Amino acid sequence: MDYSQLSDFEINRMVGDIIFKGLWACKPETSGNNTNKWYYGNADTTFEPLNHLP
Repeated sequence: MDYSQLSDFEINRMVGDIIFKGLWACKPETSGNNTNKWYYGNADTTFEPLNHLP
């Protein structure tokens, strides 16, 4: 995902998800800003499985 293409609203919504829902990108398989292999979901996977970032 190229974050430079996102609007302020889209970025703020993702930050809100992280703060209020406990959702974050985790388990990076690569370093840097390549998020194709990052996951989005609750850190406690007992709630639901992690999904790839949209």
